[in-house]
Amino acid sequence: MLLLVFCLGAAGGIWAQAFLLPYAATQPPFADWQFIKEWNSKTTVLREIREIVVNRDEAIERAIEKAQKLVVGVRSAKGKQVREGSGFIATSDGFIITLASLVPQGYTVMVYIDGEKEPVLGQVLKRDAKTGLALLKIEKNNLQTTGFADENSVKLGMPVFLVGRVFGKEGTVSLVNQGIVKGLSKDAISTNMVEELTLQGSALFDIAGRIVGLNTVDKEGKVVSIPSALLLLFAGF
Repeated sequence: MLLLVFCLGAAGGIWAQAFLLPYAATQPPFADWQFIKEWNSKTTVLREIREIVVNRDEAIERAIEKAQKLVVGVRSAKGKQVREGSGFIATSDGFIITLASLVPQGYTVMVYIDGEKEPVLGQVLKRDAKTGLALLKIEKNNLQTTGFADENSVKLGMPVFLVGRVFGKEGTVSLVNQGIVKGLSKDAISTNMVEELTLQGSALFDIAGRIVGLNTVDKEGKVVSIPSALLLLFAGF
């Protein structure tokens, strides 16, 4: 008999939780009861968590869309010798940061901007052998830019994405990859992403769309980024 009473009580509790409380929470006479308010409060917290996940995914999509507009293709040529890769627009008046290996001495540098059919001439202002960076200038204004991530905000395991531009028969197209920060030091940020050598000079972003670093890719496809603090120091911004 005691077992039967216990089973009936448990079944009644489950029925009340699944059906009676949700119904009562929507009815004005019961909505002001304290335990109904508490139940509603707990339910609201669960809904907020689900909405945060959705909003985060949407934020990443918006950040990638914005990032594609400020990442440029960089093509340098000297006779039949050609170097191709990426860089990014650092200022709205045409300063661009890329890798020094993509713009050797004596090469003519052309910069391909997202959404524009014709490239523009890039002037190499300086190269730095120690950091492997180069600063370019193009005669353009009102260009798309973004902020730089503070070095203290970059943490192990944080989500990041890269955007680069690769060359095809009809100009350049964007390539995107997403991963996490795997290793961190003052001189380098390593990720768990593996990419082709064509993504040299691609930019690394956090999920807010800020520049985290400029990417190098080794022969094994390992993506290592030069941190934003070194980029700013090199460019003198």
